[in-house]
Amino acid sequence: MSPNLPGSLRISQPLSLPCHAELSRLARDDPQAFENLQRAMIDNLIEHAPERHRPRLRGLQFRIDGIRRLSRSAMGATVKIYQMMWDSFLQLNDRLQGVVNPAEAPDEARDTRRSAQVIAFQRLPYVDPADPAQQMLAQAAPVEPHQANK
Repeated sequence: MSPNLPGSLRISQPLSLPCHAELSRLARDDPQAFENLQRAMIDNLIEHAPERHRPRLRGLQFRIDGIRRLSRSAMGATVKIYQMMWDSFLQLNDRLQGVVNPAEAPDEARDTRRSAQVIAFQRLPYVDPADPAQQMLAQAAPVEPHQANK
């Protein structure tokens, strides 16, 4: 999925970003060429990312493109994309805090796959060690599990 640049040039290695002056000139003098370069660089970055990250990167770029398309101005799009970045960062921070302090983790960040078997212990009656009569009764009549206090 290498991006096609003018002249059907196929890119086989990551593109480098032109200098600021060149980008400014291109955006001012030829906005469509600037958009084409931007798209080529984004596609190239995604293509050169590890395979396991590409679907997530494509999905993220789809969301960014949608925000840009629906926004009334470039500044409005920038603010919405900036907010999306902060929301993602704060969600990551919440999950990391859950690793550091699981008690404060949001419910969805807690590992709910763990399970344990609860063992019921029987409660034995108190026997005063100073009272020989209680000790004799306790030894003579052990408490059965079904008779345990709950």
